[in-house]
Amino acid sequence: MHPVPGRPGAVLSDFGAGRRYDILLQPLLAEGIGTTYVVGQREPRLMGWYVGRTDHDVHPAATVVMKASGHPDFRFATLLCPVAKGEPLPEVESLGDGRFAIAFHGRRSLVTLR
Repeated sequence: MHPVPGRPGAVLSDFGAGRRYDILLQPLLAEGIGTTYVVGQREPRLMGWYVGRTDHDVHPAATVVMKASGHPDFRFATLLCPVAKGEPLPEVESLGDGRFAIAFHGRRSLVTLR
C-alpha cells in the first residue's frame, strides 16, 4: 500500500508480484482527510488482520484508516477502483457542489454526492 502522488489522501494497494490488479482508494472529499494504513497492529487497538479459514488462523493485512478531524459533521465518499498493473489510474475532476467527473478506460461518468 502506498500514497498516490498528486492525489491527497489516495492510496494504491500493492498485492505483489503475480497479481494482475491493484485497488485505488481515493477520497472524493479529500479536504481535511488524513489517510494512513496499519498492518498487524495490536495496540492501542487490534487492527490490520484478517481471519483465515478458522478463527485460529489470523494473518497481518494492510488496513486503510481515514480520519477527518475538526469537522463536527463530515461525510466520507471514496472511489474504489480496480486497476490493472501498469495501466493509468482513473482521472478524477471535482466540478464543485459535490459533483465529480471520473474518466477511466475511455468512459466518463458523472457522480453527484447529496
